[in-house]
Parts: sequence; structure tokens; C-alpha cells
Amino acid sequence: MVVIDQVRLRQKEFFAWMDKELDKVETFYKMKEDEAGARLAILREQLHEMRNRRIEEVAAIQHAKSIRKEDEHNTFQFPPGNSNGQSKKDDEYRPNSRDHLKAWYEPLGRAIDQAKAKVTGPHPGQNSKALQNMQESPEMRAKTQAERNRRLDDGRDYIRRPHYNDDVPYRTAKRKLKLALQEFYRGMELLKSYALLNRTAFRKINKKYDKAINAHPPLRYMSEKVNKAWFVQSEVLDGHLHAVEDLYARYFERGNHKIATGKLRSSLGKSADQSASAFRNGILIGTGAVFTIQGVIYGADLLHHPDPTIRLQTSYLLQIYAGYFLALYLFSWFCLDCSIWTRNKINYQFVFEFDPRSHLDWRELAEFPSFLILVLGLFVWLNFTSYGSSAMYIYYPVILIFVTVVLIFLPAPILFHRSRRWFVYSHVSSIFYINLPN
Repeated sequence: MVVIDQVRLRQKEFFAWMDKELDKVETFYKMKEDEAGARLAILREQLHEMRNRRIEEVAAIQHAKSIRKEDEHNTFQFPPGNSNGQSKKDDEYRPNSRDHLKAWYEPLGRAIDQAKAKVTGPHPGQNSKALQNMQESPEMRAKTQAERNRRLDDGRDYIRRPHYNDDVPYRTAKRKLKLALQEFYRGMELLKSYALLNRTAFRKINKKYDKAINAHPPLRYMSEKVNKAWFVQSEVLDGHLHAVEDLYARYFERGNHKIATGKLRSSLGKSADQSASAFRNGILIGTGAVFTIQGVIYGADLLHHPDPTIRLQTSYLLQIYAGYFLALYLFSWFCLDCSIWTRNKINYQFVFEFDPRSHLDWRELAEFPSFLILVLGLFVWLNFTSYGSSAMYIYYPVILIFVTVVLIFLPAPILFHRSRRWFVYSHVSSIFYINLPN
């Protein structure tokens, strides 16, 4: 009896733990699903706002074109008065030399203004034309009508079209909303994988338990509780995924759902050919190694210099360069670890919380230490070959560190600027982050 009571107690503890874990998964999934619904509504409104603004921009461009054409048409029609302002009869009026000169100069000026407008102004493309012809959903149509009625009531006498306080260019809004939809789609895919992974985990735990106690019927906990849970039965997430695919197709791909689905799913991370990155890594590491080895040989010779000041400075410089090389050595090993994780299908991007919008392949990531190895080799070689002024002998490491910092914080859109920006943001935010109690 004591053994049976102990077994029942252990079973009770086991199922209590299972219930606690199931409730934890259920609560987290429901919270993220509600957040996804709210974010989808915000994205839909922003896309609708982008469409309305683009339609107004295109209408303004077309109106300006029609005005210019009308002005060009009226250029050669001379007024019924002479150049002195005195009126004459139509049959007696003759245009003078000033009118002829004006008739030649005005089209030239308008042509120049029109060329400037074509170069500097917005250019409506196929996607903008598709936005004009796109039909609104019933929900957006009701919101649009309510907004129009409100604007008419607020200022019927002096407002012709809405005025936007935030002047965001169309291309900027389009690019950011594209990225937002791709990130949102990936987040929902991860949430869907989270639900599937936890369902599989509960099923395997239940199978292990049934095998240990030889339970009949099997998988009773799965059928009674897990299969009835919200994260198993809910179809809301699938509806959100289809809605995002539809929005992406309507607003960015002119209604082509096949292309939209392919682009959304391709953003989940298909490996591309990185032969160019591997070639650059080999060139940079090989060249940097040659300069570094030659510079270290020169530095070792300077350790036996007759001047004790040169010997002391050289020893400190070699230690500083060794510390810099140690950082690059660890960085290179991390790149090799990423290659091993990729080969073994380990999702290290999710483990280290890398930004999916600026994630780099391990060969692209290795370009940073490879380039810095080349920079290190050049500075070591320049430092110990005594090029330049002798007063600069101890300041080469300072210049090296300054060049490295500039390379990391460089705001120009080169050298994987989005990845560098995420790197700087994540490290700076982690340094100044303060964990406050709830």
C-alpha cells in the first residue's frame, strides 16, 4: 500500500507539473496571438494611409501636367492689346518684336521647369497605378467614408484635401512597411512553430509516461487536455498569415499572390551563394597575414635595439597589437562556430536573438575580422619598419583603434550598414539597460 500511495503521489505531481506547463504555453500563445491581431490592424491602417497619400500625390502630378500643357497651348495666343496697353481692333492688331521674343522665351523656360520637375519630382510607377485601381475592403471603406465626413464637417469652406503634418516620402514609407510586413510574417511563422513544437513535446512526454507505466488507453492526457487547448485548435494565426500575404500582394505586387508569398517566405532565410565572400576572406586574410608576419619580425629585431627606450616602447606596442589580435582571433572562432552550427542545422540566429532583417551568413560575417586582420597587418608593418616620423612611433595603435571605431560606427550605407547599426544598437542598449521591477 505504501508503494501504491507513493506512485499515486508521483503521478499527481507529474500531472500537476504538466498542467502548469500547459497553462504557461497557453497563456503565452494567447498573449502573442492577441498582439499579432492588434499589430495587423495597425499595419493595415498604415498601408491604407500610404495608398491614400500616394493617390493624392499622383493626382497632384497629373493636375500640374495638365496646367503646364494648357499654358503651353496658350503661349502663342497673343492678347488683344498692344505692348503699350492700348486696345485695338482685332483686324488692326499686329504682334510686335517683344511679343515674338516672349513667344520664344516662354516655351524654353517652361521646358526647363518641366525637365526639373521630371528629375526631382516623384515618378508614379506600375505599383502606384495599381494602388489607384485597387478596391478597398469593406472595413477600410467604412473608415474612409467616416473620415471624409469628419473632414467635411470640420472645415468644409477651406479644406479641399487633407494636410499631413508628417511629410514622409512615399518610397520611404513603402520600404519600411515592406520590412514591417516581412518581420511580422516571420514572427507569426515563429509563433506557429512554437505551438507545433510544444504540441510535439507534450505528445512525446505523454508517450514516455505511458510506456513507463504501461497505460491503457495511450495518450489520454493528449486527447483530454492538450488537443483541446487553444494553441492547438486556434486557426486565428493561419488567418493572419493569409491576411499578410493578401496585403503584400495588393499593395506591393499588383495583386500577384504567388510572387508575394514567395517573397514573404524567402525572407525567412534561404541560403544564397557566398562564393564572393569566401574569395574576399581568403584575399584579406592572406594579405594581412603577410604584412603581420613581416611586421612582427621587424618588431622582434627592435627588441634588441641598443636604445633602451626603443626596446621598452616596442615591447608595449607588441602587447597592444597582441591584444587587438586576440579580439580578432575570438571573432574568427565565432564565425567558424556559426559555420558548424549552420552545417548541423542549429538555429543560432534565434538563440542569439539576431535581427532577422540584417542577418548575415557566416561567410559574410567573417569579412569583418578578415578586413580587420588586413588593417592590423598594415599598421604593424608600418609601425615597425620605421616609416614616417619617429614621433609617430608610439601612436600607431591609437590610429588603429580610431580606424576600427570609425569602421563600426560609420553611418554610410556601405559595408553591411544595417548589420553594423544593429550591432551598435544592441551593445549600447545592453550597456545602458536598467532592469526595473514590474
